[in-house]
Amino acid sequence: MKVGELVNFHANGIFSGANDRYKNPGIILRVTGIDQTRGREVLWADGHITKEHTSYLRLVGNEDS
Repeated sequence: MKVGELVNFHANGIFSGANDRYKNPGIILRVTGIDQTRGREVLWADGHITKEHTSYLRLVGNEDS
């Protein structure tokens, strides 16, 4: 996932309740983390900015993967 790409937040299992706290879609603002591979700073549709692990993000149009 690259800066500028649109994403949706998606969590499964016991964390699925978090899905209601995010206003999809979001846009990736910055790559974060020590190894620059798993963390993303995201600006959500409601104006909130969060740092998310890529496992909770799905590219818009590719939500099944």
